[in-house]
Amino acid sequence: MEFDPKHNLSSVGKAPRVAAIHTVAFYDSKSGSIRHLHHRIALEGAQPTDATSLERRALEQAQRKGANLKGTKTLHLENAAFLQGPFRVDVKSLQLVPLDPVKYRPESHSGSTKKISKKKGR
Repeated sequence: MEFDPKHNLSSVGKAPRVAAIHTVAFYDSKSGSIRHLHHRIALEGAQPTDATSLERRALEQAQRKGANLKGTKTLHLENAAFLQGPFRVDVKSLQLVPLDPVKYRPESHSGSTKKISKKKGR
């Protein structure tokens, strides 16, 4: 999937540009259901972070939030942070694939979402 890392990000003044967005996904090894996502935004001029360090930090955050990681594997993705809609991991190709279309509506600026159900006949 192609993604422009500058999409949906803006800054004021002389802030460095976004160079990349690294994502670590913990997903169910059988179903591909994503249990936890961790994003790291790298700005131009930042020191690179190796995959092991990214994964260790992602694991710490997932455990702190109480994510159930039993039976999961990890997938490292580049520039996937702002893809729209719910996804799962195709366990054979190790690619993100969209779930059946479901519409979500932002409830606040905190990033929480509310599921909107479709009414029949529309």
